[in-house]
Amino acid sequence: MWASKDGETYDLVTHLDVPGHPNETIVRFTAKGDMVAVVRREGGNQKAWVGTSKAPYKEWTWKEFPARLGGPNFVFLPDGPTIAATRLYDGKVRTSLCLLDPKAGKLDELLKLPSGGDTSYAGMVWHGGFLWVSYYSSHEGKSAIYLAKVKVGGTGR
Repeated sequence: MWASKDGETYDLVTHLDVPGHPNETIVRFTAKGDMVAVVRREGGNQKAWVGTSKAPYKEWTWKEFPARLGGPNFVFLPDGPTIAATRLYDGKVRTSLCLLDPKAGKLDELLKLPSGGDTSYAGMVWHGGFLWVSYYSSHEGKSAIYLAKVKVGGTGR
C-alpha cells in the first residue's frame, strides 16, 4: 500500500500480505478513520479476505470469508450496518447484497438481486433513505445494466 500527498511522489506504507493471487479490492474508511479492505483472491481456496487497520495503516488484521467473492463493494449505512454487494459462487452464480461484519469476517446474504451468468460489479449509494444499487447481469440473455432501489431496515435486514 502506497500513500502520496501530491499524486506524483509515493511512499510505501506497508505490504498487504494477502496470499492466493489477490486482485479486486475495495477500500473504505470508517467514521473513526479505520481502514477496511475486502479482497478477492484467485489462488488457493479462492475465499475472499477482509482486513482492518487503524492509522497509520501499517498493521492489519485479516479474516477469511467462508465464500469466494467477485467484484466486491461495500458501504457503511447511516444507521450502522455495513452492506456489501458481490457476486457469489456457491450454487447459482448471482449478485447479492450481504450484511458485512469486517471484524468477525462474516458475510450474511440478505438479498439475491435478479442476476445470473456473467454478473457483478455493483455500484452503491445511499440516497433518500434507500440503497441504490447498479450492476450488470446476463441472466436475460445478453448483458444489461440494472438498477435496484432497496429499503434497508434499522437492523440491516
